[in-house]
Amino acid sequence: MECRWLLLYPSGKPIPDKIVLSKSLNEIYGWKKSNGPYETGLIEQCEKACAVPIEELRINDLNTLVMQGIGLATLAPIAIPIVECAPWTETESFTGDLVMSLIHVADDLAPLDKEYVPRVGSAALKLLSILQEEQRYDSQQAEEGDSDYWAGDVIEEIENFLTRWDLKPLIN
Repeated sequence: MECRWLLLYPSGKPIPDKIVLSKSLNEIYGWKKSNGPYETGLIEQCEKACAVPIEELRINDLNTLVMQGIGLATLAPIAIPIVECAPWTETESFTGDLVMSLIHVADDLAPLDKEYVPRVGSAALKLLSILQEEQRYDSQQAEEGDSDYWAGDVIEEIENFLTRWDLKPLIN
């Protein structure tokens, strides 16, 4: 997906004042720009994404930076409202991968703002419902012996996250 996160950001929700969209993460955090060579494609993607203004980030770059825990203080206030409105947002891998990235960095999100983890939990719960419905439909349509549906693993990760952070009451 080549669209920018700005196109997915929910209308009516203000972008936090502290986020300067015209600046890159490198500028915000005082990091030096790297021009390579890069050891891996992932490092290259992260380095290049850190060098562009936030408003020009592609949604898959936003997801990758979040998943790697890079610039979370700046990017979490952008990513969380997106998944609250559209938890199924797929950046480049699978339905809901931005929610899953936020789940994977929950330990780093919690100290930033006490509301981040419950907000991610609420989005994860919506995604869980969607995936469970897809899984039910897929199991009805699947041929016998076809059990490699990817959503089962994601569902398990979401349930573990909700349990670990004591967010199961959100289910009721």
